[in-house]
Amino acid sequence: MGGAQDNSAKPWKPKPVRLKDDEVTSVDQGCPSCNPSKDAGPDSRNGILRFSGPCILALYLLLSVLFANFYFQTTIEWTPDDFSAYTYSSERYHWNPVFRFRVLVPLLARGVDCVLGVNLQWMYQALAGLCVFGSLIAYRRYLSNFLRADFSSILSVAIVYPMLWNFCLLNKIYFPFDLPGLLFFVMGCHFIYRRNWGAYYPTLALATLNRETSCFLMFIFLVCLYRKMAARRLVWHLLAQTALWISLRCLVFLIVGDYSEVLPKLTIAFNARVILDMLTLRGNGLKDWVKLGLAFGGIWWALPRVIRGQPVFLKRCLLVVVPFVIAVGLKGVVDEVRVYAELIPIVLTPVVVAVAAELGGTRSGLSADDRGRE
Repeated sequence: MGGAQDNSAKPWKPKPVRLKDDEVTSVDQGCPSCNPSKDAGPDSRNGILRFSGPCILALYLLLSVLFANFYFQTTIEWTPDDFSAYTYSSERYHWNPVFRFRVLVPLLARGVDCVLGVNLQWMYQALAGLCVFGSLIAYRRYLSNFLRADFSSILSVAIVYPMLWNFCLLNKIYFPFDLPGLLFFVMGCHFIYRRNWGAYYPTLALATLNRETSCFLMFIFLVCLYRKMAARRLVWHLLAQTALWISLRCLVFLIVGDYSEVLPKLTIAFNARVILDMLTLRGNGLKDWVKLGLAFGGIWWALPRVIRGQPVFLKRCLLVVVPFVIAVGLKGVVDEVRVYAELIPIVLTPVVVAVAAELGGTRSGLSADDRGRE
């Protein structure tokens, strides 16, 4: 009839999306095959995760409690006076004067102590457990950028494995700022990948107040977004991050009021002796070789096998290992594996993604930065 309309189905065509310089290409919501969250299969977000979400959180909580307890049992025990001296910056504390400038955890502990008056040792152990729990949650979110949601929920527990080796089995020293450093680094990497600057800058600020190694987040930002973001915007972001880091460090120096360690003493000579002992198998040389081989639980040995086919972002993140190790050689202790805490997600994630790829758990829709592989 004359008034009838043609209701024949038209072929689906994706709508073009115009991106800003700093936006991540999103998967078109109208294409079921391009958006894993819209799949109707048993591994979809509406399938397993709706049922297993509380179970996953319960598993995270259990692992956090067990890890914090084991961590405090395997490391050198602090006395109540040690916890009090660390919290209130007593002159009798501090194995290293530089630790006085890592103020985030002591300030937090001081505030909780003033309000609740709890036992300091219990509070620091609870803080360790919260950091492990937060790291599991953050690592799950980070993995979800590369894996399906159900795989990222389960495989995120893998982060506990290198933590056990670097913090407990190969380490006898406890410092309250180590675990928060790992948490902030995982969060920072996730926010850089998602280009969520509203969350990234507060994370960078907290990480800087916790430990000066937060500067390596800026390195990851630079190498991962080089030629992925407009040059002018990249430079402005880098300048803003540098200004934030320097400003907070200067503020801490002013608050602490001791300028004798503004430029910390270099440890090149000590680390050179450690490396020489390793090469000649003198002193602790053999022991240090074993620690090197077992660092991160030995997963770094798998990197040469899994690096091919990895997302571009993860490949570029690995570049931070070089300046990090150099910095430890200049002002750290190279044979203390706990100081490499921030490298745990950098070393672990390519291995986890490779395992998930073998099981068919990688995402079918990645960001524009990672849709092409180097």
